[in-house]
Amino acid sequence: MLVLDYNLLVSISRSSQPKLEQSSSDGASLELDEEPEFSLAKACVEAMGPAGEGFVAVRGMENYARLREQVLPLAQKLALMPNSERAAILKEHGLGTDVPLKDPGRPVSSFAAQLRFESLLELDNIGSISKDIYDNQKAQRCAHGDSFSELGNLFKQLGMCMVRVGLLIARLFDAYQSHAGLCESSLEQAILESGTAKGRLIHYHSLLEKDILRSLQNSKTQKQNKNASKARISEVWNAAADSGVSTLWQQWHCDYGIFTVLTSPLFLKPTRDVPSEPDVATKRWTEPAVNGDHWKVDHKLSEGDSNQLQSCDNRSIQEEKPRSSRSQQLSSSSQDLNFSMQECAPPDGYSSLRVMDAHSRTTSVSIPSDYLIVQVGDAAQLLSGGELVARPHCVMRPTSDRDVSRQTMAVFLQPAWDRSLSIPPGTAQERALEAGGVATNLETHIPLLASRWKDGCTFAEFSKETTRQYYGADGRQSRK
Repeated sequence: MLVLDYNLLVSISRSSQPKLEQSSSDGASLELDEEPEFSLAKACVEAMGPAGEGFVAVRGMENYARLREQVLPLAQKLALMPNSERAAILKEHGLGTDVPLKDPGRPVSSFAAQLRFESLLELDNIGSISKDIYDNQKAQRCAHGDSFSELGNLFKQLGMCMVRVGLLIARLFDAYQSHAGLCESSLEQAILESGTAKGRLIHYHSLLEKDILRSLQNSKTQKQNKNASKARISEVWNAAADSGVSTLWQQWHCDYGIFTVLTSPLFLKPTRDVPSEPDVATKRWTEPAVNGDHWKVDHKLSEGDSNQLQSCDNRSIQEEKPRSSRSQQLSSSSQDLNFSMQECAPPDGYSSLRVMDAHSRTTSVSIPSDYLIVQVGDAAQLLSGGELVARPHCVMRPTSDRDVSRQTMAVFLQPAWDRSLSIPPGTAQERALEAGGVATNLETHIPLLASRWKDGCTFAEFSKETTRQYYGADGRQSRK
């Protein structure tokens, strides 16, 4: 995995503005003919090209780690609270959802919002975030899920940081193409013309969560006595330990925008000191704590890479008293489930993200906590004439721990809906469409790029056809 330093990317970007945002009078473009700039750009293009993995990592962005630690734990809180309370909180902070949250068997819950911007220059001030967001008391409350008062603000701040990283990679690629005399490309301009990106805060449900949510929905009455709730949750816990393990959290697919920017995931699991009487022989817990109808997540902020995390079993976290707020007042009316949660290291030693290359070989991707990942999408492959390649990827369920959930945030950078996805002049269609290989089609149930794209089609038309071929009535993944 190629790892790029954020500050170096910024330095290269500011050293001489590209023509898109030319501010100097001498008409100079981004200089890449000296080390380390040219070597960096070449390595980046190779990593995201036909022979590469289809992504790069970026580290060293100021405030990113703190924002990640504040935002990601809220994904599970939102996913597991009652529908009416969640809807009120999402409305208050300008977020929506694109999954059926009333389906108790859903593998994923996601919460989305549009991120609006006009230029890379506009994002230069992202690093200077007001101090009140980082007030220690507020940060601790948000991390423990006791208040959603900063949800919308934190979501936007983290999302805009990720937008900026994606734009810097786009600018670096454009400059390399121009310097190397290859097909003219302006991925940065295509992103800026759109002026919006979609941010998505995602919670991947553990099997234990899914079973409990199903059990709650099947209950004839919402209010049950404490003993009945304990017995029912204990039964579900043990059933989750006995049932078969699903293979995937998310099916194999290629993103169809320009770039997808991903945070390092955060893994949470129930603390082992919550139940009162564990059966050591079967590793079953007979009395999970019951107190409220959403699961309260106790999350301890951690510093450094994922390899510095201690194991789950010795990371107990203490619950903090909630403060009074609109969101907390809503939550205080609920009565059913309450599990104590704690952060844990990646259960199988990696991020659960797997990527497939042109030869159908899969790679498990490890993402340290201070890294952002920038993945190539189909639109970038088309607009670059196959110089960049979108790789099939999926999210695997842990094989070593069934009770672990996964939280991450993704930002999708894409062209304007009316932008024509034309292959650059002089580039053979076969190269642009088949640069990533075609052997993955049958193995991963991904519709071929050539079947979803037509010369002259807009991004909106391409997006609609892609969605139809993946998830429509006759789609390859409609029944997966």
